[in-house]
Amino acid sequence: MRARPASCAGRAWPALLLIALALALRLGVLLLNYQADPGRIVAVDTSSYEHTAAALLETGHFVLSPDKPTEPDVFRTPGYPLFIAGIYAVCGRSLLAVAVAQVLLSGAVLAMVYGLANMLWGGRAALAALLLLCLDTSSFLYSQMILSEALFTFFLMAMAVAAARFFAEPQPSLGWAFLAGALLALATWTRPVSYYLIAPLSLLLFIHLRARRLSWIKTTACLLLFVLPWMALVGGWRYRNQRLTGYSRYSHIEGLNLMRYGAADVVAQRDGISREQAEQKLLRLFDEEIGPDWSTARIYDLYARRSLEIMRQHPLLVAKGLLRGAMAYFLVPGISDLAINLGLNHPPSGPVGDLARLSLGEYWTTWFRNHAGILLATFLALAYLLCVYAGTAVSLFSAASRPREQLWLHLFLWFVIAYMVAISCLPGTYERMRSPLMPLFCLYAGWGWTYLTGGRGKKGLEAI
Repeated sequence: MRARPASCAGRAWPALLLIALALALRLGVLLLNYQADPGRIVAVDTSSYEHTAAALLETGHFVLSPDKPTEPDVFRTPGYPLFIAGIYAVCGRSLLAVAVAQVLLSGAVLAMVYGLANMLWGGRAALAALLLLCLDTSSFLYSQMILSEALFTFFLMAMAVAAARFFAEPQPSLGWAFLAGALLALATWTRPVSYYLIAPLSLLLFIHLRARRLSWIKTTACLLLFVLPWMALVGGWRYRNQRLTGYSRYSHIEGLNLMRYGAADVVAQRDGISREQAEQKLLRLFDEEIGPDWSTARIYDLYARRSLEIMRQHPLLVAKGLLRGAMAYFLVPGISDLAINLGLNHPPSGPVGDLARLSLGEYWTTWFRNHAGILLATFLALAYLLCVYAGTAVSLFSAASRPREQLWLHLFLWFVIAYMVAISCLPGTYERMRSPLMPLFCLYAGWGWTYLTGGRGKKGLEAI
């Protein structure tokens, strides 16, 4: 690894200052918010993680809660409850301590984005990427909520950095391959959404190694070390669930999600009812098949099978739902959730959707007169998102200007982006699902806007 000039540290002071200011703002808002109302950092899903974490400390087993010490948790994966339990063991049972730890993790993500962008394109693009990420409201909000996004984003971004070091080495490093695989496994332990990501990344890694004409022994060793942590952690957890329930699923919440966000959306479109009404209709239908002695895992397995059957029968309705999910994934600003988190008064609907729902007079009264601040924040956040996507698009189309030695890393990162977008754009999606990818979007947007304004960056990965 080539040593950097001593002046590099001096040139990094704007980034260090920006990261420090972002952390100070996030910690300050968190403490003030928690003091005003501790419930503001809690979401609907929080209790399912927190109860399992408490049970881990009290019983030593991964069960639903301390009150249910014999009922194993086969819905949540172990990463986030273990994270909470570790903080509880050190700081006591304090959700505030968990939130503070998550804010610190978000600071590490900011530093990784800056470091990776600086490694690829130089300080100007790195500072632009860092500034864009500091302005992201979803990263701000979910660094403070007791949800798995902050930890998942940290592992996903750390995997990207490890992959960058792997592709930068003159000879493929077994250590960096193992670390990248381990971080992917930890990300999947935290959120099962990345469960299938191992397949395309392993295929890309294999093609890369063969393109470099390495021996079959070195190729096999790299692939095994990349996949081995996933097989041990993720495969081991799936085996644990299969042994406990008789059903080979990594997380049995998959069945519930297929029913809520897949089949229910199809039924809602088909029957002209709301998705909540469709969900109740499906539950009544499925209840006719469920026996009195069925386990919860068996019930959720039924949900998965029947939901997939309904979705296969209506591919056009599924496609329409996915299109709406994609629009929500990319364009929901998230100001509504942020306003609620900060304890601000917010109407039940949003200003963008109300453009089609309300008359001009009603819209003026509701938004311009009574909620002008939220209206302005929403459209500023939407403009910010469009700015990020425009920069990302420019970065994608400027690929010809990049050094060829960066090609495999960019393919790796874009595989991650494409996979995460494809698997997250479901009916009912909102900005929470987008937040883990915002560091990568901002990474590329930083380079895109630097490219547009005349910056051409460094000579590539040899600058590491």
